[in-house]
Amino acid sequence: MRLIGSCLALLASVFFSHQFSSLQLDAFVNGVGYPVHALPRLSVWFASYSGWAILLPPVIAWAGIRRLISERNGSTAVELLSQAALLLALIVALGCILAWQLPYVVSGG
Repeated sequence: MRLIGSCLALLASVFFSHQFSSLQLDAFVNGVGYPVHALPRLSVWFASYSGWAILLPPVIAWAGIRRLISERNGSTAVELLSQAALLLALIVALGCILAWQLPYVVSGG
């Protein structure tokens, strides 16, 4: 059950990252007129590739469920996958927020 909860947390984090990056990119480029090439690479990376991270939660869930089916008792690998998914969820969400703070620091405003 922890594995599914961790994967759902990662899914929510990835969804947040994708939506937040889209909104921030739109605000900088269309709202303020900031050129895309002047944005920090990390910010543009989140805007470009955060959508691909949506594949991570199902892959982690599939690997964990497959491992649980093959072993009838508790598995250390499944617990490791669960904890890794939670850690990745935290890294993705905080990394996205911090990456989109960089344009404010770089522009001085």
